[in-house]
Amino acid sequence: MKPNQYLAIKLWGVHMRSYDFYIKTQQAIAADANAPIDALYERDNKWVCVSDLAEGHPFRADYERLLDERMQSNKDANETVKAQDAIRAKAAKHWGVKE
Repeated sequence: MKPNQYLAIKLWGVHMRSYDFYIKTQQAIAADANAPIDALYERDNKWVCVSDLAEGHPFRADYERLLDERMQSNKDANETVKAQDAIRAKAAKHWGVKE
């Protein structure tokens, strides 16, 4: 994993009001350690993860909302790319350009 893929660490860091450099360092440590993707922090050589939090913990809801927003954003981006490809294909056909 790449450090910036550890979104839970970033969100947790913001929640804890950590400095940006600290959050990025923790993400890099998690990536080097191949920590679970939902890792929050390391304690006693064990990664504490979102999945370890109690079911009603408010952070879980925040994290799940963030993931839902990212998935929707990715879906919207994919639909935009498909629409752009269709427009390019139509224009290429109109102008007789081979793709």
